Amino acid sequence: MKEERLKHVAHIYVSNVDKKSADGDAQVRLCNYTDVYYNERITGSLDFMSATATRDQLAKFGLRKGDVILTKDSETADDIGISALVTEDVNDLVCGYHLAVVRANRERADGRYLRWVLASTSARQRMSAAATGVTRFGLRSEVIADLPVPLPLIAHQRVIADYLDRETARLDALIEAKRRMAKLLEERLERQTSALLFDPNAYHPVRLKFICGLPTSGNRDHNSFTYTSDGVPCLRGIDLSKDTIDLSTVLRISAEDSQRHAHTRLHVGDLVIVRSGATAGRSAFVTRDLDGSNCVDLVVVRRSRALESRYLAYVVRSREIQDRVIHESSGALQPHFNAVDAGEIQVPMRSMDDQRRVVKSLDDLTSSMKRMVDALDRQTNLLQERRQALITTAVAGQLDNPEAV
Repeated sequence: MKEERLKHVAHIYVSNVDKKSADGDAQVRLCNYTDVYYNERITGSLDFMSATATRDQLAKFGLRKGDVILTKDSETADDIGISALVTEDVNDLVCGYHLAVVRANRERADGRYLRWVLASTSARQRMSAAATGVTRFGLRSEVIADLPVPLPLIAHQRVIADYLDRETARLDALIEAKRRMAKLLEERLERQTSALLFDPNAYHPVRLKFICGLPTSGNRDHNSFTYTSDGVPCLRGIDLSKDTIDLSTVLRISAEDSQRHAHTRLHVGDLVIVRSGATAGRSAFVTRDLDGSNCVDLVVVRRSRALESRYLAYVVRSREIQDRVIHESSGALQPHFNAVDAGEIQVPMRSMDDQRRVVKSLDDLTSSMKRMVDALDRQTNLLQERRQALITTAVAGQLDNPEAV
C-alpha cells in the first residue's frame, strides 16, 4: 500500500484559541484538551466550557463533522497524540489550545479513516519519538504534517473505517462489561466487609481517641523541612499507594529536622492516614524498614495493645469510616481531616480473639475477591491490546478482506 504525508491528504491547523473571554468576540463552546483525551468521539452533547473566539478563529478552528482533533502537548512523551473524531456538525464548537485540527481533503481521504490511522500504534510511536520538551512535551506542526499515512483508495478507506467502527465497538462493550463486573465485585466486598465489622450484635462502639495515641497532625508545610539525599525517610500522602507505602517515592529530611518534629516520628506498626487531598483517608502501616522515619501532612495512629493492628486498618478503610469521618469532615474544596477528626472514629470494639477472627475472615474474603478482580483486569488488558492491534493491522492493510470479517 502506498503512503502519503498527512499534509498531502489533509489540512492541519494548530489552535491558538485560549479559555479567556473577550468583549466583542463571538460566544462559542470550546473543545479542550480533556474533551479529546477522554472521548474518542466529539458530539454536541458533551459538556464543553463557554468561551469566545474571533471571527477568524471561528472560521479556522470551528469544528466540522469528519474533523480529527489531536492533542499536541502532554506531560510525558508517551502520552502524546491522542485523537478524537468529530462525528456531527456543531455550529458554535471551536477547537481549543494545545490541540490541532486535522481536516481531511475529502477527495483523497476519509476523516474516520484518518482518525484510525492516527490512533494506530505506529503513528502513536512516531509522535512520541518526535515529541520534544523537558517538563512538558510538544509536537511541532511540521512533525504532524509529515506523519506517514497508508492510503488505499477512498472507498477502501471507508470499508476499513466501517470495520474498525464495528469491531472496536464490540470490543469496547466487552471491556465495559469486564469493568462493571470488577466494580460489582468491589462493591460486594465493601458490603461484606461492613457486615463483618459492624454487626450490631457483636461489638460496642468506642472512639479511637480512647484506644490509641494520636499525635497532632503537625508538619503540614512541606517547606518546613530540608530535604537531603541520605537523611531520615519522610512519608507524604503521595507515598501511600493503596494499602502500602511506595518506598521508591519516599524523600529524606535532615536528622535535625526529624528531631525538631519528634512528635511525628514513626514506629513499626503505626498506622498513617493521608490527611488531605483526593486520596484523603488512604492508609498504610509503617514497616520495619521505616521505623524511626518521620512524616508530613499525615495523621498518625499509634499502635495499641487493645487493637489488632490489621483489624484497625480494616476499620479505617471501611466505607462507613471513609464516608462518615473523612468525606464528611471539614474542607470545602477537598476532603481533609486531622487528629481530632480521627479521634472521633467509632471503632467497633470486640475481644482480641474476635478481632483476629474477623481479620482472618476479611483476609480470606479480600484475597478471593482480589483474585477475581485481577483476573478481570487481565482480561480487560488483553481486550485492550487486541483492540489496539486490530487498529494497527487494519490501517496497515494487513486484513485481507475487512468487508468479510
